[in-house]
Amino acid sequence: PMNQRWLELREELFFRTAPAGFAAACHSLRRRLGAQYASGSAAARAETAALVADLCLDTQSYLPRWHLQCPGQDGAVTDATLAAEAAAFRSLLGEWGAAVELARVAAEEALLQRSNFLRLTRKADAGRLATRWGYDYADGIAPAMRRGALLVTTNPPLVNMIRKEQPARWEPVREELRRDHPGADRDRLAALFAMRVVLENCRVLRPVYEASGGRYGYVNLQVNPHLACDAAAMARDIEWLHGLLRERLGGTPNVVFKVPGTKAALDTVRRVTAQGIGVTITLGFSVDQH
Repeated sequence: PMNQRWLELREELFFRTAPAGFAAACHSLRRRLGAQYASGSAAARAETAALVADLCLDTQSYLPRWHLQCPGQDGAVTDATLAAEAAAFRSLLGEWGAAVELARVAAEEALLQRSNFLRLTRKADAGRLATRWGYDYADGIAPAMRRGALLVTTNPPLVNMIRKEQPARWEPVREELRRDHPGADRDRLAALFAMRVVLENCRVLRPVYEASGGRYGYVNLQVNPHLACDAAAMARDIEWLHGLLRERLGGTPNVVFKVPGTKAALDTVRRVTAQGIGVTITLGFSVDQH
């Protein structure tokens, strides 16, 4: 899918390329994309133009701070170099006559320039704030990372919401899980579906997790709320999901498990943190809510 191609190129440019080689990598990428555009169909050209627009915006965003401009980085990429590469991506769109994507770039650039989230993130970098921010939805973390988002949280209602809002994308996943797990009950299927949504977010945030040495880049995964008073059942679900995610990601998952603020959950926390599994106790606003 086009979105996957964008994310792969984003990771390649902003997290895997040495700062000294960034300008050359951008130049090489533009040549490749230019050749693809020249030989592509109308639909392929539209996709390539959208990809270039996204990379142009990424270049002007917070993303370079994680690796290319990381404090203490030898030969860190300068702001002037980033501006020049963004201008080159924009110029390529102009050569192609990609008016729609140029307009999208201009609109998003204006939003980035006045983004309070981006200001907060930069103040935190400078030590003027002790606050970092995340994204409270099951989809959309990739563009939010441009403004400094470094985590995403999910819960069962949000996961179900994304399934209803994007049926073409997620209904096939649900059907696949039903086929592959014919004996699973409703709760187990819901957990597997949530895991698939979380896995996608984990992969998007994985470069931030790695660049920060595991400090940032996490996905919050809430366990079944109906188990709020069963410590052992919550722990078993967490251990099972953690194992699946470890297998899919090929290493320690960049996940923390969200549990309710109940007495039983404290026993769950003791059991799973003893295994090195991260947790967060979900916010409650009143005794009645707990």
